Amino acid sequence: MTCTFSSTCPIVDPTAIQQLAQVSGPCITIQIPDHQRGAQQGSRHAILRDLLREARERAADLLGPIEEMIRSGEIDSNGPGLAIFRAPDFMAHYSAPSTNRETVVIGDHFHLTPLIARAFAPQHLFVLGLSKKHLRLFKYASGECSERPLPTGVAMSLEIAGEFDQGNFFRLVDEGLKPALHGKPLLLMGVREEIRAYRRTATYPRILNHEVDGNVDHLSLSQIADCAADAAQTDYFEAGEKVLADYAEMPDRARTLSDALGILEAASAGRVHRLCFCTDQPDDLINEAVVETLRNGGEVFALPQDRMLADTPMAAILRY
Repeated sequence: MTCTFSSTCPIVDPTAIQQLAQVSGPCITIQIPDHQRGAQQGSRHAILRDLLREARERAADLLGPIEEMIRSGEIDSNGPGLAIFRAPDFMAHYSAPSTNRETVVIGDHFHLTPLIARAFAPQHLFVLGLSKKHLRLFKYASGECSERPLPTGVAMSLEIAGEFDQGNFFRLVDEGLKPALHGKPLLLMGVREEIRAYRRTATYPRILNHEVDGNVDHLSLSQIADCAADAAQTDYFEAGEKVLADYAEMPDRARTLSDALGILEAASAGRVHRLCFCTDQPDDLINEAVVETLRNGGEVFALPQDRMLADTPMAAILRY
């Protein structure tokens, strides 16, 4: 692979994770949390220089391009969380919101486990601000939110729609929105009673279970984006919990594993179909199993401890 740089600093997504999983070491992974100007711990540049000093003893020959990033101003000294990946003949960096602390990890693989949950949550979804008086539609894409016009034929209020009751109005809205949503998830925001009324009449199959109670008119676009990101994360966690339920109910127990070394061996052999792991137990062995699962086309689900099975940091469903 050739060295690649991104001036736009995109958010880590499934395509990026899959690419990173294919890279062989030595691999340097640097993660820096969100940083605001004037923060006590100094600028991102200062934090990054400190992390590079930690890495110098083990991987000095790989640090040049990262140091050049600092000198050239390719990354700002302040801003959202940042993840930098460096290996022989490879380099990339991404925006990584909600990274908790600065870390540098050097190993045979990139350290991907802290990024999995955000990367594999839905990156694109729509938000419907529900109200009989004023409907509003928003599109969430890779961390940002923008308002979109309602499709032709969808009235923005019950009054404009004419002589309909609320149920019929919401049914017409649901039918009118379907072509514009392109099968993407839909988050409902509004007064709880109106959300319930909409759910009773709607047939769109990708309405998220998660919902936001409150008037969307009182929120900024960045606040709506935060709500959408939380909803996407919850949707991903719910998908992981379904995998855990399948794991627990699997009649053929020979196709399940919870032993870490056994899972890593199976993942390396391409046998792991789906893997759930606990995000609250950072571990090199877990990271290796995640990377090997991804390399061989398996699915991974990062779950917090309270959503995992008790005393089970990893749970795998095997292909055979």
